[in-house]
Amino acid sequence: MTDFAARVRRVRMKDGADVHVLHTPRVHKNENGDPENLLGKIVQHAKQVVDFDTEGSRLDGFLIIGFFDDGSSSLSFRTPDRLPSALIPAYVTELVRRDTVVNREAERVFDAKFEWVER
Repeated sequence: MTDFAARVRRVRMKDGADVHVLHTPRVHKNENGDPENLLGKIVQHAKQVVDFDTEGSRLDGFLIIGFFDDGSSSLSFRTPDRLPSALIPAYVTELVRRDTVVNREAERVFDAKFEWVER
C-alpha cells in the first residue's frame, strides 16, 4: 500500500448514499479570550518559517513544542546532521532565550523610547 493523504469532504457509496465527513475544528481561547484555531496557527507559523528557505540558506531542521493546559508538553523535531546531538539542547535553549526574551525586551524598550512616524 502506498502513502496517500487527502482531505475527504464527501464520499459516495456504491448504493448511492452520500457520506459527509464533519471535521471538528480544534478551537481554543487565546490570551484575549477570543476563539483561535491552534492547528491553523501551527500551519501558518510553519509556512512562515519555510518562506525563509532561500537558495543560499536551505531549511534543514525544525522543532515544534506543544504546551498543554494540564502542564504536559509534546515535542517533535528533525535535526540536521551538521549539529552534534550533544550540542542541540544548549543551541535550542539559546535560540529560545534570544527570540522570546531578548527580542521582546528590545521591542518594549524601543517602543517606550521612540514612536513610529509615517512619511
